Amino acid sequence: LPLRHVLEPRHESFACADYVQLARDYGVATVYTDSPDYPQIADVTADFVYARLMRPEAKEPAGYPPAELDAWAKRARAWSRGEPPADLPLIESSAAAAAPRDVYVYFIAAAKARNPAAAMGLIERLPPAERRCRPRIWAATGSFVSCQRDGAVKAPSHKRSQGGVKVPTGGICSSD
Repeated sequence: LPLRHVLEPRHESFACADYVQLARDYGVATVYTDSPDYPQIADVTADFVYARLMRPEAKEPAGYPPAELDAWAKRARAWSRGEPPADLPLIESSAAAAAPRDVYVYFIAAAKARNPAAAMGLIERLPPAERRCRPRIWAATGSFVSCQRDGAVKAPSHKRSQGGVKVPTGGICSSD
């Protein structure tokens, strides 16, 4: 398997055309971070997209209101087709080459109990046919993603590591 590299900028100085071009030149993906605390760089810089959604809310049963999950499903579909989502601003006016790409959507927030529901809510918004086609769209809540060949939704599971720490071993994904 080829290695894929991702950079998650945490300083506003990365939100510039020079950074976007440098990441594209080296094929390094830039994490789109949905957070008020970090720069939101929606420019595609690699042959895949990685998004970290950090706004799940404890008061929402699915982590996000239904309309927001609908919007994220629409964005994931656009990215998977090789298109920039229409509602996310780009830093660099020249878009990346349009080509189908894998999309990884990772839910991580202080409302940890809602992250699995948010990931499952996103996947449920993808019709079964989209879950099995390439490129793939994954949504996860743990460090590791486990894909269901039938596109079924699977809640994260855990196992104990040798040190007694709970380690995420499952995820929610859309796969062929």
